[in-house]
Amino acid sequence: MRRLFVLIAAGIAAHAPAALEPDWPVRLALFQGGPEIQAFERAGELLVRPDDLRVLGLSVRLDGASAEVARGEVRVRAPLHPRTGKLAIEPLAQALGLELRRPTVQAPQAALLATVSRVFADANGFGFESSHPVQIRSFRLQDPSRLVIDLKGAKLGASASLELAPGTRAAQHQPDTVRLVLETDREVRGGLPETAQGGSWMLANPDEVSSEPVPPPTATEQPPAPPLPTVGPLLATRSTPTEQTFELRLPPDWTTKCRIERAAPDRLVLRVPAAQWVPPEAPLPALRSIETESDGVSLQIALNMERPMGVRSVVERNLLRFTLVRPDVGDGKLAGKVVVVDAGHGGSDPGARSLGGKVLEKDLNLAMALEIANQLTRSGADVILTRASDVFLPLRERSEIANRSNAAFFISVHVNSNRVSNSRSGTMVFHHKTDPIGQLLADCIQREIGKTSGLPNLGTWSDGRIYASGFAVLRYAKMPAVLLELGFINHATDLRRIQTEDFRKKVASAVVKGLRVFLGDGQQEGR
Repeated sequence: MRRLFVLIAAGIAAHAPAALEPDWPVRLALFQGGPEIQAFERAGELLVRPDDLRVLGLSVRLDGASAEVARGEVRVRAPLHPRTGKLAIEPLAQALGLELRRPTVQAPQAALLATVSRVFADANGFGFESSHPVQIRSFRLQDPSRLVIDLKGAKLGASASLELAPGTRAAQHQPDTVRLVLETDREVRGGLPETAQGGSWMLANPDEVSSEPVPPPTATEQPPAPPLPTVGPLLATRSTPTEQTFELRLPPDWTTKCRIERAAPDRLVLRVPAAQWVPPEAPLPALRSIETESDGVSLQIALNMERPMGVRSVVERNLLRFTLVRPDVGDGKLAGKVVVVDAGHGGSDPGARSLGGKVLEKDLNLAMALEIANQLTRSGADVILTRASDVFLPLRERSEIANRSNAAFFISVHVNSNRVSNSRSGTMVFHHKTDPIGQLLADCIQREIGKTSGLPNLGTWSDGRIYASGFAVLRYAKMPAVLLELGFINHATDLRRIQTEDFRKKVASAVVKGLRVFLGDGQQEGR
């Protein structure tokens, strides 16, 4: 068997950014919705733990300061990052013949994609060639009758050969899926495999007959698919005025295959591998409804909550246990609430600087904080600014101002920066560690900022990812608290946008709307 062995130069994968450069978590999969691992973006480079690559179907063998990674017949040796012990995935993917698709707002999951170099189809059959195995899914559409074949985990090569007869077509249907469509009512002779690196298949002739009488076809040409495991029912186990706990029984070995995501402030989605859902026998407290959707690869269980709530979750053995936490919102109105708005840095602490050093973060923070305060005041809130001019304040004092004022919310305003200029763009909101209420507030605000800021939405993050103890201003605050990072001061596009009045007004409006979503306040702004 012929094998290709590639050595990645140490200078590519062993680039060592400064020790204080944060690692931004990124989900990485072989295709959207498929098995995934946690990757980390540092100084524009995407890093992964070597052992995690096995989850993606790659074989890994560690050898001192390097690792040998293989997929199929291709083997690659790459150096480990000297401080983190991780691998740079982009040069590794290129050497393996895979394409790394970086995350975007529309597709937040990074993916490793095989390259499809040839697609051919006519009235009697079809086929393809790719650099690596891809998942094959087929289904039918009607009016007119069409056979659809999806190659998941695939990217159509820039110079791919498309040999397509009339009545057939192929294109990049989704960022990770190449779709082939044949206008026919014929089936694939012998069926399709679940995965393949390429091949050709013929369509069965509907009037084909064998030379000997045979009983009618009974769909036994292929062994029946094994039954799907069952998930559910979801059980309500503990209830208090502020918390509701649920338990969901999982099949064996699913501990790392289940995750909870927030699709909207009042909607959570549980994602598990393909399974059969067992619905609850009666309505459940705190939930308006439950919706499920399956694509044959994964099962999505959407929980529509009565109102936005925080969530804590843990998977132990074969049990997912999660608790919905109801925030204390008083009368549910923003008007009359005390909100402390903190303009980060100030005085002798300039914060981050733009390229050339002419623009200081402390000045951008203050301009943004003043606009947020203005719009909150117009909405009826009682606003306290930690600073309204260029003065220095210790970190803890900023939080204590909010604590002494019995504030309902603490909002710290910042502009981001990183080591490599023009390598990172977008807005994000931090909450303190695993605090479910802080995370809910961050989700509500960042979701609105992402709609209107004009910059990429980088989501919400725990401050524990940056410092083990989190950010001091969030750690000492005794009320729901968030820290806004409104673009990167050392990214030219971000900086131009941050300095506009339109940006400040839209972000401030988004903060007001996010607070109202959190509170369940349906009143319109700016009465």
